[in-house]
Amino acid sequence: MAVVTCVDSFLDVVRKSKVLDDDKLTQFIEELSSVEPPLERPEQVAQRLYQAGLLSYFQSRQLLQGRWRRFIIGKKYKLIELIGQGGMGAVYLCEHQSLRRPVAVKVMPEDKVKAPGALQRFQREARAIAQLDHNNIVRAFDMGCDDGVHFMVMEYVDGVNLERLVTKHFKDVGIPLSRAAHYAVQTALALDHAHEIGWVHRDIKPANILVDRHGNVKLLDLGLSRLFENDKDHLTMNFDAGSVLGTADYIAPEQALNVSAADIRADIYGLGCTLYFLLAGHPPFNKGSAAQKLLWHQTKYPDHIHAVRPDLPEEINEIIFRMIAKKPDDRFATPLEVAQALSPFVTEEVPPPVEEEVPWPSPMVRDLILATTPKQPLRTRRMTPVPFRTTTSSDAMRIPHIASPEVDTLKDEAATKSPTKKSTREINVVQGVSRNAVIGIVLGAVVVTLLITFTILWLVMRS
Repeated sequence: MAVVTCVDSFLDVVRKSKVLDDDKLTQFIEELSSVEPPLERPEQVAQRLYQAGLLSYFQSRQLLQGRWRRFIIGKKYKLIELIGQGGMGAVYLCEHQSLRRPVAVKVMPEDKVKAPGALQRFQREARAIAQLDHNNIVRAFDMGCDDGVHFMVMEYVDGVNLERLVTKHFKDVGIPLSRAAHYAVQTALALDHAHEIGWVHRDIKPANILVDRHGNVKLLDLGLSRLFENDKDHLTMNFDAGSVLGTADYIAPEQALNVSAADIRADIYGLGCTLYFLLAGHPPFNKGSAAQKLLWHQTKYPDHIHAVRPDLPEEINEIIFRMIAKKPDDRFATPLEVAQALSPFVTEEVPPPVEEEVPWPSPMVRDLILATTPKQPLRTRRMTPVPFRTTTSSDAMRIPHIASPEVDTLKDEAATKSPTKKSTREINVVQGVSRNAVIGIVLGAVVVTLLITFTILWLVMRS
């Protein structure tokens, strides 16, 4: 539909969209008639509706473009605000019209439905979330299809993801150790719950970890997850093989080579890179292309965290580098062991995020959340002791030798013995980089190294 050009046309579009109750819209129009000087442009009317908490920013933009259809999904979820958007779909803050409660609705793009494996992955994500019941994992409530639009209804988290939090407020500085440890421990406990059921996330990164206004962490986006104990997971075998599924900044070496073989220790690697990001204010490998980062995850370690944060204790550096060890067998065996290792750093109370870190998207969203959220004071948070459980690893808390960041250790992780069957999951797709390309890059580096070595030996022998 064409862009609206007059006030009457804009109000007609608002009426047809059903985003406002007829009574509220009629009352607004009556109040509008007494405004001096009169509002002559639709943008002015939209701004007034926004300030009054009657329209969100997303709704205003859509209505000004003349788009009034599909504001209601599944006949009961009203679109309020666009939360995020990616290759696997868009996520909206919606209001359940009957219950008047906020929910997050993930909508699959119509052009993606026919892509091989896309719909199956979407449905698999819903099943994964439905099987999990943990305070640190976003819950799923519903799933359906409305006029060809596939959607999933989830718990709405009033907060901010860790990538946005650090990038906007702590870039290249990092957050305090106690705060980073709190977030990492909560994430580890969420992963341990998923691991016990048999799921692996395969996309652990700051953008997939939310922290709400009270400091509670919520793990989300299981679109790349996999039930590791299911040997008949044909979706993974059919569509994951031959592709690099993950995010270049946080992907484990073995996952880049063979995504189907990645287990819970790939999630631990991603969490280790995430903890590095929280403390340093940037990813472990802060520069380079996606292909270069994939190679570096295979061949070298990042700078020690002390190079950026000399105030941190040596123990935290050892924990991080054990989490991001190149060989899965050198990492912690389970996320619970990670939480146990970080326990000494979560004894201090941590205040919740300040409002500047978690701003309200619009007055309408603020009013909706405050009206439906139980009133509780924002107070400092202290972690309860992490329970210690017998582990299959006899040296679970042993910190292995850490290679120097300057040393490149070339390892073919595809030949690594597959660990105990537990859980597996995907990560953001690194566009344009196949598994064969990654293997080619690694093998190319090996060949170049050997050629240089032989050349030096030949020159030495001649001299």
